[in-house]
Amino acid sequence: MDVRFWGTRGSLAKLSSPETRPAPGPTEPIDLQALIIEATSPLAADHKVRLVRQLQPVNPVYGDRDALLRVVENLATNASEAIAHEGTVTVTLAEDQGHAIISVADTGCGIPEEYRARHLFAPFHSTKKDGWGVGLYQTKQMVERQDGEILVESVVGHGTTFTVKLPLRADIENAPVESVR
Repeated sequence: MDVRFWGTRGSLAKLSSPETRPAPGPTEPIDLQALIIEATSPLAADHKVRLVRQLQPVNPVYGDRDALLRVVENLATNASEAIAHEGTVTVTLAEDQGHAIISVADTGCGIPEEYRARHLFAPFHSTKKDGWGVGLYQTKQMVERQDGEILVESVVGHGTTFTVKLPLRADIENAPVESVR
């Protein structure tokens, strides 16, 4: 194997270790509708992929906007890359039981059950020919840093749906402001 591969792999492993993992980013109110539109805009120009956005109004979530933007960008990019010829990527946003729910579904090739169970969110495992296997690993970490969770459903030959559940923080928005003198 190429020496550069092992050097790069070592660097990536170091970056993902708990000791060097960056602290959570700034906490700010995030308009998820605007974020999703921004993150998925590049797909609108892709002629092989039909982009469908079904975005219901939701209360803002509080978290790291840049991290959540990368999450949606990565899921949307992966969804479009899973489509071999022509297909559809559907991005939905809804609110359910105190959570904002973002789903990214594709009509692509699907992910085999064994791979989902063993390797899907593990670093350095990829189904892509030139993939590094860090995108979904980092996506899962970013979602968890926002106190969220990421779920996946897939049927080989029919497509995949990733669902991100993020807590709505009414307690932060409605918290009394404390005066310090």
